[in-house]
Amino acid sequence: MKRAIRIAVISLLLGAAINVAVAWGCALWSPCDPNGNVEPIKSIPIGFHPPVPTEWLTSDRSFDVILAFSSERSIGLRLDCVYAVEMDYPSVVDPCRGVVIVRRAGWPLPSLRCDAVIDAKTVGGVGLACTLDPGSWHDGITAPGVLHPRGTRSALPELRPIPLGPIWPGFAINTLVYGVAGWTLLGGPFTVRRWRRARRGLCVTCGYPVRGLGTCPECGKEVSGPSADARGAP
Repeated sequence: MKRAIRIAVISLLLGAAINVAVAWGCALWSPCDPNGNVEPIKSIPIGFHPPVPTEWLTSDRSFDVILAFSSERSIGLRLDCVYAVEMDYPSVVDPCRGVVIVRRAGWPLPSLRCDAVIDAKTVGGVGLACTLDPGSWHDGITAPGVLHPRGTRSALPELRPIPLGPIWPGFAINTLVYGVAGWTLLGGPFTVRRWRRARRGLCVTCGYPVRGLGTCPECGKEVSGPSADARGAP
């Protein structure tokens, strides 16, 4: 029982580590354009978080403010953006008041996320290119440029942060999936070997013949299973 619990704990820890590594790999290397297919919307999508600041939505006599939304997906990565854009802006150089960006990474389910609320006033204008500074991300950190794909190391590395915030239940499900896969690859062969040895009347630990014995004379391991059932048989 203790051995089974130990293997289960190790498998879950291994699954969590693989889960995080896969999510970070997807966040850094999956191609995803943050400015593609921007379309006007009437309301913010349900469940979108963090909320768009209310001051961005306040209009005045010279222009109206509308919301625009873009959602891009690639393998293991989803990037959602909500923009607050000023309309009727012939004298406005930068029509974008700000953008809220949410990045979700992980496979087979999104398991880690980070987000940024970028106010055009604080960064000197973001436009639809939404230039960020490295400290803009919540639950995320900007990765060193050397970790980015070779073709994108000089193209706004701040747009490819490493996500740190867990997404439930995706994080738990992915951990279980990778934990089971890790146990199958690492522990499965040993389990099969123990089962075959027991069926053949051998010690499951060292392989010494123990049919009809209570303890292995080679390693001292107590005999159990089919080998133990043969004790006392004629």
